[in-house]
Amino acid sequence: MCNVVTYTGTVEESKALAGQVFPHIIIAGSGMATGGRILHHFKRLLNNSKNKVLFTGYQAGGTRGAKMLEGADAVKIHGKWIRLRASVDIIPGLSGHGDYHELTQWLQQSALSDSTRIQLVHGDPEALESMRVHLQENTKFSVNVAGYQSVIDL
Repeated sequence: MCNVVTYTGTVEESKALAGQVFPHIIIAGSGMATGGRILHHFKRLLNNSKNKVLFTGYQAGGTRGAKMLEGADAVKIHGKWIRLRASVDIIPGLSGHGDYHELTQWLQQSALSDSTRIQLVHGDPEALESMRVHLQENTKFSVNVAGYQSVIDL
């Protein structure tokens, strides 16, 4: 057996994986399984119980990734329902984002002006509010949670 890592830089290279019959581990970029080339692989692989989807990052509520983790029987991809027979799991604790300790420390040490305003725009509402309170109490900055579809003038 040959262990080979192949980076696919183009859509065509990624699609070519479909013609290969040996076992694969497909590592996709970060996201919530909401778009990108991984969807083409999902369409081909989710229906097979021999396959496994392993998320390595947070999956926001309502996204395809969250639905898969919640045990959905099928997911809609490109307008068609795909039966979910592959097992789905997550490795908790891996993220490309800094945690609240790291973000707080960065802000405390930053040379940003005291008049800097922080707008929290990404996350579940409860987590955003907790982060707002934490940053407000532990940094010198004004912190706000942006509303759904709000417009922020910079």
